[in-house]
Amino acid sequence: MQVAIYIRVSKADNPPKVSRQVSDLRKFCKKSSWQVIEVVKDPVDGRTKDHEGTERLIDLARSNHIQKVVVTEVSRLGRSLSDVAVTVEALTEQYCSVLDFKAGLETLDESGNKTIFFDIIIPIFSGLAQQRFEDHSHQIRVGLKQARLNGRRLGRPRAGKIKKEEEITALLCEGLSIRKTAAKVNVSDKTVKRVRKKREIEIKRALADPELQLTFH
Repeated sequence: MQVAIYIRVSKADNPPKVSRQVSDLRKFCKKSSWQVIEVVKDPVDGRTKDHEGTERLIDLARSNHIQKVVVTEVSRLGRSLSDVAVTVEALTEQYCSVLDFKAGLETLDESGNKTIFFDIIIPIFSGLAQQRFEDHSHQIRVGLKQARLNGRRLGRPRAGKIKKEEEITALLCEGLSIRKTAAKVNVSDKTVKRVRKKREIEIKRALADPELQLTFH
């Protein structure tokens, strides 16, 4: 069994604490006779919106380099509950299980079937995230209304065309990863992420229906 260890590193996590977490998870994997392919660390600095660490996990799972992700707590797999749910589902689609070290539970059984743990965490995390989104949206609407009453001008300039946007979109629609797309088009990962975010809806549609990919060539 090939696995990846995932660690989210925040400002509150000093180096000794991070080292202990990695050491504990490595010992557990060794005891379970699992081969640790990679230790993936995601820094949390309050500025990074995209999680390169979780994207790396999904890439490893997609290329069949790992069959399991070991994490201290499944809630550490994202900045928000919705992030966690999306990451877990993405890994599950690649038949890659997520093991919660503290809980001693994982999302897939030995046959690759979803466990009760998966059936519980996804609806709960998604539901809580939706409730928080709705509460946050209400606060935004109230704030915007107050701003208009105060005569403040709202909105921002429309974003212009991104460098090599069409080429990047076509490759993402074919299912290429961010890193492979960036290398093929000779742009930065950041540029590819901007395109993915801007063209998210059409990319998702193309991935769901391969025939739509033809429209990008």
